[in-house]
Amino acid sequence: MKKLLVLTALSAFAMNATAQKSKVYSAQNYANEGKLDKAYEVINLALDPANKKSAKVIAWPKSYIAKGQVMRSIALTKDKKYNDLKKTIGNPLDASLSSYITAAEKDSKNRYSKEIRNAMMLLITDFTNAGANAYNAKDYKGASDAFVNVLKIENHPVFIGDGQAQVDTIILYNIAVSSVAAKMYDRAIEYYKLTEETGYKGEKCALGIINAYKAKNDNAAALEAMQNAFHKYPQDQGILVELINYYIQSKNEEGALTYIDKAIESDPNNASYHFAKGSVYDNLGNPTKAIEAYNKAIEVKPDFADAYYNLGAVFYNKGVKLLEIANDIPTNQVKKFEAQKAKANVEFANAIPYFEKALDINPKEKATLENLKNLYYRLNMTDKYQEITKKISELE
Repeated sequence: MKKLLVLTALSAFAMNATAQKSKVYSAQNYANEGKLDKAYEVINLALDPANKKSAKVIAWPKSYIAKGQVMRSIALTKDKKYNDLKKTIGNPLDASLSSYITAAEKDSKNRYSKEIRNAMMLLITDFTNAGANAYNAKDYKGASDAFVNVLKIENHPVFIGDGQAQVDTIILYNIAVSSVAAKMYDRAIEYYKLTEETGYKGEKCALGIINAYKAKNDNAAALEAMQNAFHKYPQDQGILVELINYYIQSKNEEGALTYIDKAIESDPNNASYHFAKGSVYDNLGNPTKAIEAYNKAIEVKPDFADAYYNLGAVFYNKGVKLLEIANDIPTNQVKKFEAQKAKANVEFANAIPYFEKALDINPKEKATLENLKNLYYRLNMTDKYQEITKKISELE
């Protein structure tokens, strides 16, 4: 009699387990039929840990394969009636991946590895599309997270185990780019470095690392990244510009000149480099070298308005300094004062053609107009003074 009772109990347990497993299949069927709310309800009942009858189903890998399929169906449906269900779940595509990962963990004998791998393979496309869509919608964190999930799948043991795992350089790069846009700078730096190690878009990755450190206000790390990048990619103009700007902004003119000269050596027909050199010499108080560099910029780019303007400013500032000397001369030394003032006016007159050329290129540039107005007034060029005064008033 006791043996009969044990057999009866085992039979009941088996029936309960079978009943719970049938719910798993039912959930899959509901999902295939598009009854996603019902599929969600049934799979959750089957895997309810509060239900003692669910113990074997919870341990069954197939249950989580089914849950992954249900969650994926919910994620991909365009039927608006399931929008509230999506909100309840949070991110059904993430839930799908989590379910497949759980299935793989429970599949200790690899009975379902092929089925799990095939299911996760579909998610690679899903997450790649989700990342692209999120990025286009300016949900940069969502894009970065989606691309990270692509890598998580590609590096999962169900792929690595049979030698299918590969370094996905494009996804690595996409994570870095979207992370920068999301202001997740540490993640961006990590993935730019990983991408650069593969040899994919090396220069762009190096610049990305530099800009991420700058965004973090980590100037020491940014400078180190710039210097490392320059050694790796000495011909890259973007990296050179970063170094030049860094030293200029740090008021390290000598450092800036070192890299400007390297840049000019690499690209002598880049007018911006000659202009930058002129600006540095201007700041160093070396007008002769500044004039030489600005003239070279104009030689390379004849319509370079800023170079003409800065040339005018060099001569104008020389005139101002000479006038300051004149103003310090005692009032009883009239001839000496007039001679010094005449020297100043020569420099002011030298400035005019450059400002006028800058104005020809940018006729609405207010700073140029005001400088010319002051010079025409100072040098008693009445007609030109009245003409430019009229032009300024017309623009106001």
